[in-house]
Amino acid sequence: MAFVAEDVIQALRARGTEVLPVYEAALREACTAHPPPFGQAWYGDRYRAVASDPMWLAFSLVANAEKAKRVVARLVRDFPREHEPCPIGSDRALDNAIITAPEARDPQLLQKLDAVAGRILRQKA
Repeated sequence: MAFVAEDVIQALRARGTEVLPVYEAALREACTAHPPPFGQAWYGDRYRAVASDPMWLAFSLVANAEKAKRVVARLVRDFPREHEPCPIGSDRALDNAIITAPEARDPQLLQKLDAVAGRILRQKA
């Protein structure tokens, strides 16, 4: 499954994204050490068997939400408050997003999101 890593790296470079050597090495290592078994019959059979179980689905959703929570927390922690504008506009991705009405927003959550979305969330509707 090394091709997965190579495809991702190539796609990033095609978009003009600098691929850090440490990221490139980690991605190659992860895809080689733990290849996803996509396209293998046993994997599809096993997935269909467990996916029909409502408890598996619930546990899977909770587990994925926990993983996403950790990733977002790390992103918020590591994202620089001051940064250069992104040449392709990624730093302005939320400019036209449809999001929760200002009066319905959780103040504690707004404080946590300030580093990555503060400029947008502080705007008046």
